[in-house]
Amino acid sequence: MAKKGKLSMVNLIVLGLLVVCLVLAIAGLSVDNWTDVKVNEDIEDSIFGGMTDSMTEDMGMSFGDILDTVTADEFKESMDYYKQLIDEAEKAGVEGDALDELKAPYEMGQKYVAIAAFGLLTVLLLAVATVVCALSLFVNVGFLRFVVMIAGVLALISGIIAIALTGSILDLGETMGEWGDATIKPVIGAGAALVAVGGIVGGLSGVASFFFGKKKK
Repeated sequence: MAKKGKLSMVNLIVLGLLVVCLVLAIAGLSVDNWTDVKVNEDIEDSIFGGMTDSMTEDMGMSFGDILDTVTADEFKESMDYYKQLIDEAEKAGVEGDALDELKAPYEMGQKYVAIAAFGLLTVLLLAVATVVCALSLFVNVGFLRFVVMIAGVLALISGIIAIALTGSILDLGETMGEWGDATIKPVIGAGAALVAVGGIVGGLSGVASFFFGKKKK
């Protein structure tokens, strides 16, 4: 009896963790700062003084901004245009740095599309893992625990990819400018961090559910 109670408690803990991770990931998609900016400076020595913080307050990007961008007709048209230019350049024998520069905007656009896709996928997979984990508390079917594990692992991978792609885009804009003594740099914001944490912890919870949460018949 004690062993059955212990196993049930593990299942409840895993479910609780999955719920928390799902909430974190949803919050990550909802907050204003998927990306943010960091001011490296001695604020008192800057010729802009306290103005720097207010001037950079809205320079970050939310997940909603990214989603709106990649679903806009103008974005799709520009991606088609860049793809056409690349194809024509490759047929004409263009290569090296010239071709890389031509590909850069297209590849950047693809990364934004991937960020939007993996951000949404992380939340979806966590939702699946949470719902199936809750169902497995009442239906003693081993396949359900396997589904929780797979959804969790995929959520972990998806969350890591989303934040890694975000970091790779920010690396391309390593320095946004210098104002006096202030250096403005783009950084990963709370939104991307929350989605990554939710995906990683949720994925580990799904694995734990499979190996430690088996219910006794």
